[in-house]
Amino acid sequence: MQNTPIIRQLEIEVTSTREARRAYTGSNRETIAILQDAYDRAVLAIDQATQVLEVTMLRYYSEHESLVNRGNTLSLELTQSELQLETALHNFALGRITYHEVEQARFAIFVTEQEIELLCIQIWGLAFLLENPAV
Repeated sequence: MQNTPIIRQLEIEVTSTREARRAYTGSNRETIAILQDAYDRAVLAIDQATQVLEVTMLRYYSEHESLVNRGNTLSLELTQSELQLETALHNFALGRITYHEVEQARFAIFVTEQEIELLCIQIWGLAFLLENPAV
């Protein structure tokens, strides 16, 4: 997290303002106050940026957990849809249902597979954001 360009830039700003404050050897109170204020603002900026980044990362982890849970649910739904298709094919062979009902069972599998594919894309995108938090 500390390797993001924004955080690195803010660290440079903190270092430069701290060094400017230390390098000043004069006794002008106004200059000392200005240098201290610049340093304090730089420290505040890096603290705020770090907090924002941490909150963002926590949100990403929470979203990832939610997507994984959704994936587990979809996996169960796919298994259930496949079993329903087997049952529908058996019932169709026995003449208990129409071909339309068999196709509905196939369509349910297709829809679930599409949702799983979309979920995989979302997980991939979130993994990218977790690896590249500065984006």
